Amino acid sequence: MIKTSRHQQRIWALQILYSLDLNGIINEEEASKAIRNLKEEHELSDDHYYFEELVSGVVNNIEEYDNRINQQAIDWNIKRMPYIDRNIIRIALYEMIQDVPVGVV
Repeated sequence: MIKTSRHQQRIWALQILYSLDLNGIINEEEASKAIRNLKEEHELSDDHYYFEELVSGVVNNIEEYDNRINQQAIDWNIKRMPYIDRNIIRIALYEMIQDVPVGVV
């Protein structure tokens, strides 16, 4: 496995989620394709990487996360948020649920 920082892997996850969201196709199949493409582009091994967990975790729970965000975003709707912002929040929410320390998230 090529060693990459969690910071870099969060960037990759954000790039994938942003792309899927921008194209309106956030689903497991498209996420898997995007993950494969990124791994090929960066010549990563077939090992499992943290960014894959982030992408899959968000994609598999997106409705729940979007509902939570909408409940907390007073006078705001997730569909009105910029693509980049809502995907950062989705990743952060996934990590908080996984017990990643809040200071790290």
